[in-house]
Amino acid sequence: MVAPALRGEHEVQITPSLRGTLSIQNAQGQTQGKLRRGDPFFLVFRLHNTGDTTLIIGPSPSLGYYIDFVSSQSEPDFFSVTQITPGNPVGTLIRNSFSPASGGQYRPLLLPARTQAEWRSPWQGSVGQQYRWPVYTPATSVGISRVYARYSPNPGPLAAGFYRSMFILGVGNRRAQFSITFQVK
Repeated sequence: MVAPALRGEHEVQITPSLRGTLSIQNAQGQTQGKLRRGDPFFLVFRLHNTGDTTLIIGPSPSLGYYIDFVSSQSEPDFFSVTQITPGNPVGTLIRNSFSPASGGQYRPLLLPARTQAEWRSPWQGSVGQQYRWPVYTPATSVGISRVYARYSPNPGPLAAGFYRSMFILGVGNRRAQFSITFQVK
């Protein structure tokens, strides 16, 4: 098997005023492509709106229903990891799954002008642990962050090998794919 190129960060320019970055970071917040077994790490996704208008992120309102792209129903691959294994072109999926803590469906995400929204999740954590996502900088009341909870099964430490994390983000009629590859030694 040929090892994938290690890429601990992937940035996509989605529209002229919107870009997203998916990365894997160590406990100190530094992007890494190689980790040691048992090292704590974070999956981090950031959206940057550099424009002058608020953007709608997620399923189109014309579909008649509203679900955040971070919910397990609309983007099941968000913050999941696939182990790349010899002889298995698909790999082995390892989920790091979250669902809305309120149990309800939310409207698509609003990303105000000149704002960054960040989702930062430690790979391991206890079932039921809650996260307020996204975190906006600068802080804003237009884009409301929501509470998500980690649900079972909780992923364990990753074994030595190569891994990929990827998902697709829908913004209006555009679909942007984010993908990172990393190694655990």
